[in-house]
Amino acid sequence: MNKETFQIPVTKRMLRGVLFALLGIIVMFSSCYRVSEGERGVLTRFGKFVGVVDPGINFRMPIMHSVTKMEIRNMVLEEEVHVYSSDTQQYTAKVAINYDLDPGQVETLFKKEGTAYAERRLRPLALTEMKEVAGKFNAQQTIQERDVFGSRVRDAIKVAAIEYGINVTQVQVTNIDFTDQFEQAIEKAMLAKAKVEEEKSILDQRRITAETVVVTATAEANANRERAKGEADSKITQAQAEAQRIAQIGQAEADAIRRKTEALRGNAELTAYTYALAAGNWDGKLPTQFVPGSALPMLNLGPNGVPIIK
Repeated sequence: MNKETFQIPVTKRMLRGVLFALLGIIVMFSSCYRVSEGERGVLTRFGKFVGVVDPGINFRMPIMHSVTKMEIRNMVLEEEVHVYSSDTQQYTAKVAINYDLDPGQVETLFKKEGTAYAERRLRPLALTEMKEVAGKFNAQQTIQERDVFGSRVRDAIKVAAIEYGINVTQVQVTNIDFTDQFEQAIEKAMLAKAKVEEEKSILDQRRITAETVVVTATAEANANRERAKGEADSKITQAQAEAQRIAQIGQAEADAIRRKTEALRGNAELTAYTYALAAGNWDGKLPTQFVPGSALPMLNLGPNGVPIIK
């Protein structure tokens, strides 16, 4: 038994249907597009700006519409710059700029600068500001005050980039490279400065030691002076007390003698007794020698040469 091959006749209508189906599939896939997070889509119609498209699945009219994606995530631009310091020393430095695009500035930046805005604006202004700041620092300051130099460059680039809607988040200046001759001169100068600082430190230490000796000697002298003054004051106080004691004793003795004299003067019997006692002990002879100018003793003698006592 012969088997006959079964064939479906292909007509022009079927071909057109297949072609239209394929065209529809192509149109569907070409009209569908996706914008990722960290991007913004710029929709244009025959090259004219239509709007900014947010992340997600979107549709457009093929041929008529086109979509340009602009990244708003953080990006890095690196550039090697040849600059001069304020003292005309040439050096090269590598500048790394971290930046991102403000979503609200996508339309403005796309219309003015296009997608190559970093190359068109950020790179030139970074070079300009780097040279401007470098001209305000001499070579030694650039090396020793690198943090200050880097912050000045960052601030200058950041302010200049705001005009174009570019947000500069960080700027790093690295690999500052002077000529070999200049670096050798800087090294010698730093060694000389370190030597001076060392000698200054030694002199300061000696000065402090000398001042300490002076302060110690002064304190000791003051202590000795105060000690001597205390001893002198103590002796003076003792002498005054002794003089006062002697004066009190003399005063007491003088008062006793005065009281005795007054008592003798007022007691006639005691006076007569005293004279009688003196006469009884006298040998009747007057002194043979007298002190010049002294008075002779006056005695009241009786007929027998005996003193008369009243």
